[in-house]
Amino acid sequence: MLCKTQSISCTVIATYSYILLVTAQNSTFQASLRQDIECQLAKLYQQPNASNVYQIPATDVLANEAPGVTLANNSTQKWAMTTVLGQASNPYVADHPPILEQAIFLDTSSTLPNPSSAPDIGIGGCKLIFGISSSGRGKDEDGSCTSVLDKECVSDLKAQALVEAQSIARNTTQPLTPLEACRQMSLAISNWPKSCSEYREKDSSILKQFSAIDFQPPVPSSNLTNCTLTPTTTPIPSSIFSNSVSFSNTTDYTIYDLWYDTVTPVMTAVFSNSSSGVQHSQPYADVHLTCTRPKTINAQSRTPPVSSAAEEATAGTGKLIWALAINALGFMML
Repeated sequence: MLCKTQSISCTVIATYSYILLVTAQNSTFQASLRQDIECQLAKLYQQPNASNVYQIPATDVLANEAPGVTLANNSTQKWAMTTVLGQASNPYVADHPPILEQAIFLDTSSTLPNPSSAPDIGIGGCKLIFGISSSGRGKDEDGSCTSVLDKECVSDLKAQALVEAQSIARNTTQPLTPLEACRQMSLAISNWPKSCSEYREKDSSILKQFSAIDFQPPVPSSNLTNCTLTPTTTPIPSSIFSNSVSFSNTTDYTIYDLWYDTVTPVMTAVFSNSSSGVQHSQPYADVHLTCTRPKTINAQSRTPPVSSAAEEATAGTGKLIWALAINALGFMML
């Protein structure tokens, strides 16, 4: 036997072979699971029960030549942030039981169409998801956040985040990776300014999730493996947030009505990042806060009542309900 002639333990060989087999099986399972998640999100994006689209300022490359890359706001182009809500299938369970899912997508392709361009131009970004008091539930949010947070709070919060983003952009001697930068940003804004204190739940963390932005262009639906989608020329943007809960009783709309009414603040921070070796003509940083709510009901979908059962069920609790979060897309939970 090989293990005898080479003085190698048979047990070691068997163990190593088993590890290789398990690793291969896990890799195959993980790849399959990721495909299922991508397909599910694509279906939700195409056919949600409720949705809304917000336009946010876009970052663009003004020049890519000596003395370095120049990043700036594009005065004419916008990035699209889309929030959706609807019924989906649980990709983690074999029989794929129904779940209620909320997701947010970010399309940056108006100025960053090339998936490999982010490291080439030295751009980094963070998305930070907040939870706020239930007092803002059901507001007709236009994205500015001023219907759920007052103007002073919005201004102070953005200013606090911008200071940190600018500090990250100026750090060219020991630049942080995008994920390290986002972790640093999350620590800097984990405590909201005093002007925002009334919107924070007692004994509750304001910052719910954070991660680096993956500047990937929308994916044509035909590129998704083993995924049956509605034929369309509209590609699927990258998902930056996903939240789900069991929805086995599809006649009980309590959670659906609650999530339809819930406003989710999303902060996007974009900054020059030289961790890949790119030089910039000058530091660049920009921060935006967008309060999202899937308030547009799609055809043949349920329209929650103005005074919903979900609102009555949570009246007086002052608690924002956060259900099971799907983390397979790289979110960092706090």
